[in-house]
Amino acid sequence: MSKHIFFGMMCLLVLSCGEKTSSEKGKTTLHKYGIPVSLLLPVDVDIRKTSDGKISAVAIRNDSGYNMLVLMGETNFSTAQKAKFQQREQIVNNPAFIKIVEDYEDGFLFEWQGEDRIMYDFRHIKIVGNKEIVFQAGSTCECPEDAVMNMLASVKI
Repeated sequence: MSKHIFFGMMCLLVLSCGEKTSSEKGKTTLHKYGIPVSLLLPVDVDIRKTSDGKISAVAIRNDSGYNMLVLMGETNFSTAQKAKFQQREQIVNNPAFIKIVEDYEDGFLFEWQGEDRIMYDFRHIKIVGNKEIVFQAGSTCECPEDAVMNMLASVKI
């Protein structure tokens, strides 16, 4: 009888120490979309896989200005810092680029000139195995700085 009680107590202990669900942590996982990351997202976002193949893309949006694109593809880089420098070179060489607003070890926030106003975007890079995951503002986002800072905070968890 004591073996059964001991076994039951151990089962309860193991189950109670298991990983919390996404909603308990306040995190949303993108694993079911093929991208192995978790983000701290607003509850009202719409998440859609927009492409698959050599590059997987997931768009995350809501009506309150949250508009992020997550891209994942093969990489030759061993660290996020090396991948960041390549991303940075591409951005800095774009004629619409104005300046780097904030620079991080694994990404940066920048300012660029839209048709009639200054807008903001970011790049945040994670390397997972041989995959490079790039977080950035959505392609239709004409984002003010505070919206970009909000999106950037959701990936830096």
